[in-house]
Amino acid sequence: MNRLHTARSLRDDQRAFSRLREDELGTASAAALGIAVSPIPALAVAALLGSSGKLRTASAFVAGEALAVGAIAALVVVVAAGSLEASLESTLAFMQIGIGALLLLLLIAHARATRYVPASARVLAALDGVRPPAAFVSGVAMVAVNPKNLALALAGGAAILELDQTGSLDAVTVVAFTALAVSLLVAEVAAYALSPERAARLLAGGRDFTLRHERVVVNVVLLGLAVLFLVRGTLDLLR
Repeated sequence: MNRLHTARSLRDDQRAFSRLREDELGTASAAALGIAVSPIPALAVAALLGSSGKLRTASAFVAGEALAVGAIAALVVVVAAGSLEASLESTLAFMQIGIGALLLLLLIAHARATRYVPASARVLAALDGVRPPAAFVSGVAMVAVNPKNLALALAGGAAILELDQTGSLDAVTVVAFTALAVSLLVAEVAAYALSPERAARLLAGGRDFTLRHERVVVNVVLLGLAVLFLVRGTLDLLR
């Protein structure tokens, strides 16, 4: 009887662990994709590919953003490892709700702004004629001083820590998280490297669309991410 009870307990623990891993993998993936679909970095890369430096300058920008994402996620893993333990699951759920609330506030502020100066116009002006070192710093700033991307990088780091509390795969997972977060930017650079003329036409079309509809694009991205994290965090708390 005791053996049967023990076997059932082990199966229940395995199912709970498997469900937890799926939840945290989903959280990390959602955070990375939330960074990846940010329209302003994509617009910045498109603009840099049209500058005199072309590939080198755009690559420096992407490298800067990748460094910022990876460093923030790794910092969370290193600092929080061993300090939260059993409370980490509920902490991550509250973090997701907090991120969702932050994104909702950003959406409200963005939608209600009366004197709206497109961020894309400021970015294009700031990146006009920059060289690779300045582009690298700009890429770092796209995460480090951007509330949305900073919060998503922090959430990704927390999810990675919960996903593998042994620490054996943390480095690999941080690299994968970072790669997914900058995947669309890398795709822009790779497309330009393989076929400059065709990529230039596509990037110009995307840039023009973003410039014309930036407010709508940003609102849609913020709304989608806010709903995603609020729902995921609430469901995690109710389990």
